Amino acid sequence: MFDSFTTPKQRAWSGFQYRAAWILIFFLLGFMPVKSYAAPRSLIPAQTVIPAHGIIPVYVKRPPRLTGTLTDPEWEKGALVTHFIQYSPDNGEPATFKTTVRILYTKKAIYFGIYCYDPHPSKILAKQLVRDGNQGTDDQFLVIIDPTDSGQNGYFFAVNPLGTKLDALVGEEGGLVDTAWNGIWHSRAKIVKTGWTAEIAIPFSTLNFSSKHAIWRINFQRDIRRKQEVDVWTAWQRIYGIYTLSKAGTIGPFHGIKSTKLQLFEPYVSGAYQKNLPEPYGLYGTSGFDYKFGITSGIMGRAAVNPDFSQTPADLEQINFSPIPLYLPEDRSFFLEREDIFNAGFSGLNQLFFSRNIGIDPATGAVVPLEGGLKVDGSIGNEDIGMLAVRQDATPLTPPINYGVERLKQRFSSGSYIGFIGIQKDVPGDSLLNNDTYGTDYNLNFLNSHFGIGGFFAETNTPGLKGNNWGGLFGASYQNNWVNASFLQEDQEPNFNPELGFRKFSDDNTTDLNESFTLRPRIFDIRHINFFDELLRVNLIQGEPFLSEFHYQMTILFNNGSFLYIQPYDKTNWNLFSSFQPIPNLTVPAGGYTTQEHVVSYSSNPTSLFSYFLSYYWGRTFTGKEHGINYTISLNPGIHLSANYSHSDQALQLGVGKIHLILDTDSLTYAFSRYLNLQIQYQNDSTAPHPGSEDAILDWRFRTESHLYAIYILGPQFVSSITGASPLQENQKFELKYTYAFF
Repeated sequence: MFDSFTTPKQRAWSGFQYRAAWILIFFLLGFMPVKSYAAPRSLIPAQTVIPAHGIIPVYVKRPPRLTGTLTDPEWEKGALVTHFIQYSPDNGEPATFKTTVRILYTKKAIYFGIYCYDPHPSKILAKQLVRDGNQGTDDQFLVIIDPTDSGQNGYFFAVNPLGTKLDALVGEEGGLVDTAWNGIWHSRAKIVKTGWTAEIAIPFSTLNFSSKHAIWRINFQRDIRRKQEVDVWTAWQRIYGIYTLSKAGTIGPFHGIKSTKLQLFEPYVSGAYQKNLPEPYGLYGTSGFDYKFGITSGIMGRAAVNPDFSQTPADLEQINFSPIPLYLPEDRSFFLEREDIFNAGFSGLNQLFFSRNIGIDPATGAVVPLEGGLKVDGSIGNEDIGMLAVRQDATPLTPPINYGVERLKQRFSSGSYIGFIGIQKDVPGDSLLNNDTYGTDYNLNFLNSHFGIGGFFAETNTPGLKGNNWGGLFGASYQNNWVNASFLQEDQEPNFNPELGFRKFSDDNTTDLNESFTLRPRIFDIRHINFFDELLRVNLIQGEPFLSEFHYQMTILFNNGSFLYIQPYDKTNWNLFSSFQPIPNLTVPAGGYTTQEHVVSYSSNPTSLFSYFLSYYWGRTFTGKEHGINYTISLNPGIHLSANYSHSDQALQLGVGKIHLILDTDSLTYAFSRYLNLQIQYQNDSTAPHPGSEDAILDWRFRTESHLYAIYILGPQFVSSITGASPLQENQKFELKYTYAFF
């Protein structure tokens, strides 16, 4: 629902080695022998009678040949899944087009043969060729698997009619979806006269499979984009969907296979010609590796030495005209994988652990080198565990820092859990800079997941801050097909200081009450109308009011995917205790303010060759009246090229006149094939000291999980979330990076 004096050198590594030792113990367990099972002489008959939402897979000695056409005779032996139900638009009605899935398995992998029937194959939408690219405008088929029967966490595999892959780790029943995870699997697809077909092969090692787990949870989804239709096999009710693994179907038992563990070793070398102001241009080289290893069923380890994140896309720049820090998402793969396990709190409001505090300077967004890291995460039975140890290198301005996180979650039915988290920041040689956080969190769902409560209670230890160091959050929500309502209460004492977390407010008392109501009138091509209002939001800092807000909005979604958004009223009363500088050369003094904003927006059909988003807003901000316009133009002419241009112009009325805050973003993706693509992005922020930032990444995947990157970066790769923070000086870099995967 809601959505951590021996010699100085010895002391520097003591905490890091302690955490690393525990991780290495789990690593050694990964080499313990596991019992294998021979294939039984008598296997399950090919044409199996399948119980409701239960699949008995069919074992074959020879795997089907993947061509994307389902022409291999082996597919006819597979267990058959049909009878898909609409999740939207007509919830609970049969799917408008037939979909079938055949399922086979061998000793090494599981195979899915998918037939998506369509009477008008020329209208099938398929343009995305980039792996893990946005398939939101393509027809696609999705498989979600929970191989440990956790009811909460699993693996997500999707393919479009071009065979392009999209995969992710799923946590907290869809509360967190990590698309940075890249599994080893194979896909082929083809548009045919009666629709489109696809074939998927997933090695058991990718799922870190254990033969002890004979029964998995599984579900399927088909998206028909031109109809904006979503069909699922089970969990079709509006409050569920494919990510609700506790309501998924089952598949099993599996016979004749053995436990398998993933082993993936990825060394890299890179060379760069770069300039870091005020230094001149220079040549730099580096190397390192990333090693993923299965420990037990459901438990994965990851070791990284000198990790490099240069291929991570640059942050989108934003103009923040408020004293509240921006919440910027984590995009670095080492930290993203199984982020759900380490999450404690309410994302974007108050999180006890936020990984962007490691390796990125919060004030400037500058990259801080990491010497290495060890990570273990996954599930054992009904328990999720996570351990993280990272060593951050010293810089001319900061000492080396050791970070550690320990996480335990006890899961129950319907996505419920109770958890513990411990977070440590250890600065060798300067204990006054240390910081620890320890807390417990919970998420409990009732009434078949219609009602839930969640929150956390935590304590921090910071040298020099004694007492008054507790913080807590409580939330409750209710949802059904028409209504969604939630209540949140947050309290933080003055010395509560989770340095490795994210907080919108500090030393505050927050009350938030909001509700939404959805109508489905079936007139004027309307799919639904959603009304949302935030009835009360009061923040008290040190007992004094900081802000109160009332917000109301309405969204009309049409059947073709376009929507109209109207925000007739948003009013916030502020009591600023200190001044802040939202942009250079403009200071907002302390005092009382009232801001108001009215918005009208429209977004066209996203599946069209040409689509657009247009928004106009007006009202009053801290400095006086404001008005502005935002628009995005998208061009998607075919399977190779997609381009976007976004423009934002905010006009502010000041005592001395009017100023304009302008932010432009251009992006272009060209896919030469499924294995070679180019992504370019240009951003221009009128408030930034540099004229513009650019990043371009050419990615050639010449072998499974092996890449050659050509990377160009001008300006910052990451941006600061702090209002008025010192901007990063302009840097420029051209880099070649080569990775090769052994598995």
